[in-house]
Amino acid sequence: MFRNFIQLCFGNSHRLFGSRCTCKFDKIDFIIDCIQGLRLISYPRNRGKGYALRIGVLASRGGLVLLSDADLSTPIEELEILRPRIVSESFQIAIGSRALPLSQIARAQPRWRRGMGRLFNRLVKALVIDDFQDTQCGFKLFTDEAARLLFGAARVERFAYDVEILALAKNHGYRVAEVPVKWTNSVDSRVRPVRDSLQMLADLVKIRLAFASAKGRRESTPLESLEASKSVTP
Repeated sequence: MFRNFIQLCFGNSHRLFGSRCTCKFDKIDFIIDCIQGLRLISYPRNRGKGYALRIGVLASRGGLVLLSDADLSTPIEELEILRPRIVSESFQIAIGSRALPLSQIARAQPRWRRGMGRLFNRLVKALVIDDFQDTQCGFKLFTDEAARLLFGAARVERFAYDVEILALAKNHGYRVAEVPVKWTNSVDSRVRPVRDSLQMLADLVKIRLAFASAKGRRESTPLESLEASKSVTP
């Protein structure tokens, strides 16, 4: 099924939320020797999920780039649900969704997490982009061109990175398919309710301001060009 995969990239920051990272990388050299195409990308300190994915995507090689949470909340087999949208239907991006009628939730998040998610989704729609029912599912597939362009331009380093990537995709005219997938909540969540919620809100505001500033520059360009041409007219 996955014979076309060329490379797997794992990000491993030195610390995770102030404590030693719990990822089992003590035998990584042995695993790398056993699995062709496996790479471990490390950096000195934790800078957030968005930063880790940006580093991994920009270091990756291959025609398609899949983002997947390490806990496999979405089974890797769901790739076969996303891939046809890019290969056969000419989308450049296919994103897994937990919020569509055909999405299958095997184990739901706690009530407080679902409440946070609904509030965040409303803020995303109000402040940045209202095209999607679920921006935060960690299972996303890109063409290599789209992945490298979008992650190369991204600046958000933590959990709101998905919103920035999708907003950038819309600005660049990429076609994005939102696809229902199977999903199981991981009980080993690293989300800190208060701190991470405030960080995500701050990131949404930053994204909104950045896109508003970029839009303002684009809209002012014709007038600036006209004024410049007038100044050189004999």
